[in-house]
Amino acid sequence: MVNSTYQRRRRACLCIYCGGPPTSGKTSCVECLARRRARALAIKIDVLTHYGDDECHCVHCGEVRIGALTIDHIHGQGKQHRKSIGRHKDGFYLWLQKKGYPPGYRTLCSNCNVKAYRLSVRQKPKPAIRCRTGDCTALYRARIKIAFMQRLGGRCSCGEDDIDVLTAHHVNNDGTAHRRSVPNGKMVATPFTALA
Repeated sequence: MVNSTYQRRRRACLCIYCGGPPTSGKTSCVECLARRRARALAIKIDVLTHYGDDECHCVHCGEVRIGALTIDHIHGQGKQHRKSIGRHKDGFYLWLQKKGYPPGYRTLCSNCNVKAYRLSVRQKPKPAIRCRTGDCTALYRARIKIAFMQRLGGRCSCGEDDIDVLTAHHVNNDGTAHRRSVPNGKMVATPFTALA
């Protein structure tokens, strides 16, 4: 019954939740969209608070901005876990809430999450792959990144200066076009010519 109502409203170009006129390009009206966003935010805050030791903050650095916080799989395997549970209708936060807050998760900010991932990757043994000059490709790229980031000031406007999480942002939002215009293998050298 619910599914047929949803389909009927969708075909009639009405809000799928209340039957009112939808927002342009959306399947729901402004009021229903605002209600769903408020509900999703409340669920996210609840889950982040639970896994943040009863405070809505990063358990490593103390970051409190909701937009920067996320859930981390403590033992890794997040990608495989998301595949195994499938795409949940109302998102991962609601899935955690409905499952009764299972153990094995924690609240981290995006930066700490990236740092934790990179630390776990570094701890895994890797085969020694060398390029033609004998210099390790990963080490070469790291040196280029460090030099490039130092040229840009070495820190983010928020104060972050950890090289593992710093990235260059195209201020005119043409990053995709820029990457497509650069031949493969030349990407790491390109920023220097652009800045010179």
